[in-house]
Amino acid sequence: MAFFAAFSQFRSKSTVWPDRAIMNGTYSQMLEELEAGEVAAEYESLKARAKAMDTKFNEAIEVVKAANNNEFTDLCSRHLYELAANCVMSQLMLRDATKSPELFEKSMKVYLNLAEAEVAKHYNFVKSLDVDAMESYKQA
Repeated sequence: MAFFAAFSQFRSKSTVWPDRAIMNGTYSQMLEELEAGEVAAEYESLKARAKAMDTKFNEAIEVVKAANNNEFTDLCSRHLYELAANCVMSQLMLRDATKSPELFEKSMKVYLNLAEAEVAKHYNFVKSLDVDAMESYKQA
């Protein structure tokens, strides 16, 4: 699956690779691939919730890109990374619960609730921040 192969091409000693993978659409592409997967009929509503989180992730990326400011990108990068991680993990949990519901159904439901809260937190931070507020985040 291309999802896992994409990670190997970004292995580097550099600490900035996650930012690059987020900003160039790699994670968005991975999420699209995962969203295209089949889930059990009883998980369709959960899949829709996960897709809504993916949409927030992509909206947050667009906010950061639109700012066109490196300091703003740096400040938001950790939040974007957290968004990506929660979205990817939710999609993977859905996939696993479809394959082995006896092992993953409860964990998937619990994780999805947690992930929605985390996505909302990071999404709201990015959406509420603007370049003019950057001075408040700098050390004296």
